[in-house]
Amino acid sequence: MATPTTPTTTPAPQPTPAANLTIGNYNLLVNKKVCLMAQMELQIRLETPKANGTFIVQPSQTKPSGECLETKANLTLSFSQGFITLIFQKIDTEDTAYAESVSLSLTYPFSKTGPSHYVAKNSSLNLFAARIGYCYSSKKETLYMGQGLYLDFSQHRMQAFNISNGEFGD
Repeated sequence: MATPTTPTTTPAPQPTPAANLTIGNYNLLVNKKVCLMAQMELQIRLETPKANGTFIVQPSQTKPSGECLETKANLTLSFSQGFITLIFQKIDTEDTAYAESVSLSLTYPFSKTGPSHYVAKNSSLNLFAARIGYCYSSKKETLYMGQGLYLDFSQHRMQAFNISNGEFGD
């Protein structure tokens, strides 16, 4: 006589425990010269009636990539759960550079029943503006990405274009 089998179920993915915010240093090089620098703590928050939670970007598990052109630069921070991309614009007539667009993609289970994949983009921005050759610096800022998603920047400095000796400007 055959032994009855017991069905097994795979448990739903659970969020990983929150880690501490850690400052990451992300540089882009073109022809062995730094063309964009960012130093920051990053986290993605979800606040909706169905789910709340925080995903902390871990610099040790994050790879920067992108490109710098004459008037545009993009920085993509990739990690196993997704990516964050910042697009910087240089306006020579105003002697200014700023982030004009931020997008993110994240696969992370903020709740047991809600979606686990999130995509958001915030365009037409004028974020982190600084004069060319200078850096933007702030202790904390939050950018609303839509659909209950927030991108929190802490302890951050950013500079795109005209970087001297691989160091932040004033």
